[in-house]
Amino acid sequence: EIEKGIYAIQHYPRHYRIIKKGFRQYQLSTFPFVLVYILHNEEVLVQCVFHTSRNPKDKFKMEIR
Repeated sequence: EIEKGIYAIQHYPRHYRIIKKGFRQYQLSTFPFVLVYILHNEEVLVQCVFHTSRNPKDKFKMEIR
């Protein structure tokens, strides 16, 4: 499922809506997980595979260097 999600966001990165601060998420079919990612200089950077029962603020903590 993760590979399927990565394929989808690589090919259609702007298809998924911005959730917060430029972060987007792809819902895995094995709910309750999401792929959280950001576009940076046309590159897809996957932040995490996030379990949705966790604190939602944690999925937006990312530093781009």
